[in-house]
Amino acid sequence: MTHSCLPSPIRGAAAPAGFASHAWQLGWILSVYLERQGRWSDWIQLQRVALAAATELTDQTAIARSHRALGTALIPLGSHDEASSHLLAARAGYRELGDPVGQARVSLDLALAAELAGRDAQALDHAEHALDLFQAAGHPAGQGRALNAVGWYYARLGDGRRAILPCQQAVELCADLGDQVGEAAAWDSLGYCHRQLGDYPAALSSARRAVELTHLIGDRYHQADALTSLADTHQAAGDLPSARTAWLQALRLLDDLHHPDADKVREKLASSQ
Repeated sequence: MTHSCLPSPIRGAAAPAGFASHAWQLGWILSVYLERQGRWSDWIQLQRVALAAATELTDQTAIARSHRALGTALIPLGSHDEASSHLLAARAGYRELGDPVGQARVSLDLALAAELAGRDAQALDHAEHALDLFQAAGHPAGQGRALNAVGWYYARLGDGRRAILPCQQAVELCADLGDQVGEAAAWDSLGYCHRQLGDYPAALSSARRAVELTHLIGDRYHQADALTSLADTHQAAGDLPSARTAWLQALRLLDDLHHPDADKVREKLASSQ
């Protein structure tokens, strides 16, 4: 799908008359595509139109989904406060609808928003809340994603040993379910845990698997993120040439996406010379 194939509502302030239902559904359907392609501006604009359309319809399910989609679209570009506002509205909407799985998914989104705002302890609280909800609902796919998030935040808070088990459980559960996106994220987290503990062979093996899966999925942003983790592990293990190779690969992807994380990778490359 090329840029010109995206629908005209992206460029407008509202959906055409009589097409509100189509507008919010289109926003929901295109979310994964636009995220994986790194089409941040298109993604946000489309979700604003979708939310306006859902609100016009007074469809509570559509409103909750559209708040969530817009909230997640805002996270990658650093709009953490606005993102959290939409996500909290989405979670409240799912609660009113009696949808614990919807609430859990939004809690994982809130965890990411908190993490990127530098609030890892709060992120862990959101992740643990999501895990509780998924377990109560008997939702294994959600449990896999939430287990990874819990392990990741334990690791970010410096407790690598406690983080290993939930990350391993997430890898196994996501692999069993055929959830390659969740599995890739869990391998990346597991690599970070092993790196924290100084087990560089295990860390490199995990990081490489994350790179392979993100490439297979076609998720360019998370592939760049996985490559950056791989490079950081090579650096920690004392292999600077391999680290630079992986950073350069990540930088090419991030520059192509016009993503601000490219500057962080450039700093790593500059300091490694």
